[in-house]
Amino acid sequence: MSDLLMKVKEEEEHTRMDAEELRLDPNFQVNRSRRLSNVMKDKRLIKALENSPLPPNAPLTGIQLLDSISMANSS
Repeated sequence: MSDLLMKVKEEEEHTRMDAEELRLDPNFQVNRSRRLSNVMKDKRLIKALENSPLPPNAPLTGIQLLDSISMANSS
């Protein structure tokens, strides 16, 4: 589980740095090592971590939340 959390933190840091670069320079291009699949995975991870579904659905908790993060990371 700690490996998963470490990976999520690394992915989140990459996403945050990319977002900051885009905020400063709208023409910024993500480098080659960050392929489209990585960006799509980041979107899935962010969605899983934000955990804010549309009403009337309740936010995930416990095992369901961990499962959603794990599935977003493995896709």
